[in-house]
Amino acid sequence: MAPTKTASQGMLVVFTLALAACSESDPPTETTAADDSDGDAAAIVITMHDDMRFDPPAAEIPAGAVVEWVNQGDIPHTATARAGNEPLERLPAGADEWDSGLLETGERFRMTLETPGEYHYICTLHLANDMVGRIEVLPAGESD
Repeated sequence: MAPTKTASQGMLVVFTLALAACSESDPPTETTAADDSDGDAAAIVITMHDDMRFDPPAAEIPAGAVVEWVNQGDIPHTATARAGNEPLERLPAGADEWDSGLLETGERFRMTLETPGEYHYICTLHLANDMVGRIEVLPAGESD
């Protein structure tokens, strides 16, 4: 019987420590899913809002620029561009698809867009609300 009691006491200690760790009040943190991890400043920041829009809805950037999407609303959003879902989502030939995943309030997603051309992206959760955006990536040397 003694080993069982010791095992039970050990489990109680582990459970108590795990519960205490979960109950600590850490401040919320922003998460960043990113293709670029070097911390470059974003060329443009696109915000997402509860009125189901990207702001700005259209942007023009030079090739190789970092784009950052930030959810400033109280409901989750995504920023997604996949091949094969035209005309809603469109990518230049050779460009990589992306999906931010679910972005909660305050969360961010960063991408570097290298391939020149027109990118059409959506919020997969609010496509019925016409939550779409467009980015024109200009070849190097053609931006203002």
